[in-house]
Amino acid sequence: MIGSWIAGVLSAILFIFFQAKGIYTGDSGDLVTAAVVGGVPHPPGYPLYTALGWLVSHIPLFTPSWRVTLLSSLPHAGAVCLVYALIYRVTRKNVFASIFGASVLAANYLFFLYSVTPEVFALFDLFIVLLWYGLFVWQESQNVRYLYGASFVFGLSLSHHHVMLFFVPAIVYFLWANRTLMSRQKFRYHEWLRCIAWFALG
Repeated sequence: MIGSWIAGVLSAILFIFFQAKGIYTGDSGDLVTAAVVGGVPHPPGYPLYTALGWLVSHIPLFTPSWRVTLLSSLPHAGAVCLVYALIYRVTRKNVFASIFGASVLAANYLFFLYSVTPEVFALFDLFIVLLWYGLFVWQESQNVRYLYGASFVFGLSLSHHHVMLFFVPAIVYFLWANRTLMSRQKFRYHEWLRCIAWFALG
């Protein structure tokens, strides 16, 4: 799906162009400082975000705030890319609906704001979209590897923010609704153990 990649690249260019070079309001100062010095920001601490922030803060470009904001612009560009791809699959290759959905998301005020300032929401949004994309593609393709991938993403997301736990009822319902598919794939205890292993690895 070349369209999804185009949407992602254009979004990345847009977000990076408008990235904040200084400290914005809210938690920006806390998050940038923790990332640059390898510290711990306010609870829940965002260990994955802080570790990635420490890595990107060493890129020799512009200000530390701009560098850490790459963890907002790039994950949100990835989310736009995946939303395009997800809509494209759900609507059976409707390009107009995919462009419209991805554009509305990228142009949403809060989404754009948290794409150009140092905040934790972009990585969280990417995990949400990536998780549901993996589950949907598993349902569509019946390839169990996508379910393993979704398990890994869910585990990884919890190393960023525990609010992902609120999605557990929706995930359980989705799996229950696809119990016929799991029956056809002859899900046994070792498949569930693999899902758990991938979750734990994340």
